Amino acid sequence: AIACVLDQRQQWLSHSPANPLDQQQRFEDLLHQLRNPVAAIRTFVKLLLKRLEPDHQGRPLAEGIAKETERLMALLEDYRQQRNKTPALRGSQPLPLAGKPLDLSETLSPLITAAQARAEMEGKTFIVEMPPQLPPIWLEERVLQEVVGNLLDNAFKYTPKGGTIGLRLTLTPVVLELTVWDTGCGIPAEAQSRLFERGYRGIQADSEIEGSGLGLAIAQDLLRPYGLSLQVTSPYTGDRGTAFTLWIPLPVKV
Repeated sequence: AIACVLDQRQQWLSHSPANPLDQQQRFEDLLHQLRNPVAAIRTFVKLLLKRLEPDHQGRPLAEGIAKETERLMALLEDYRQQRNKTPALRGSQPLPLAGKPLDLSETLSPLITAAQARAEMEGKTFIVEMPPQLPPIWLEERVLQEVVGNLLDNAFKYTPKGGTIGLRLTLTPVVLELTVWDTGCGIPAEAQSRLFERGYRGIQADSEIEGSGLGLAIAQDLLRPYGLSLQVTSPYTGDRGTAFTLWIPLPVKV
């Protein structure tokens, strides 16, 4: 949500007739204003965790809030740093899937906890299908969390009460298949080619469902430098539902 707000504000600033220095100042002010309440939430949840016993039923939710708050702070800092950098020209070759090995269970844990709580609150069902043993992958933690977070948010928004949202991880010898699916209204075939355009919402633009049309575009943009992309399938179950799938290459065993 913070990333969407920042992206919208940056687009607004880029079309503003104001002096560039004024634009930069406004942007820095916005970052400061956003970071203060996020920092306050981080402090509150740390105090809350100190008061909750390890076996308290609310502790997993508090731990999930703590992890998501840290992720928000990291996003704000990353956005600020990127704003102050001169964009480098990208080559035609994708970035390598390199870096430190990423523990999928740990990376997805706060997203799963948040989705379970949201499903309970909204009267929906959330299903997780995940092998007991997952190999490490070489992808930035923030990238994977943002992509999966955006996909889950969309699935919840467009699935009515009583529906089902699922996160499924499937292993093959060469790739990890990650799918977020739902039993919602589905996406018309004529709209699917434009799903990853910034600001595009299709027929949902005329509905009461709030949205900016940025989540899928942001997710696809984050994956593109690594040579990865999302694939949509709709309808997914019967004549309804939608699924977004990401294939992540696994290290070749020697």
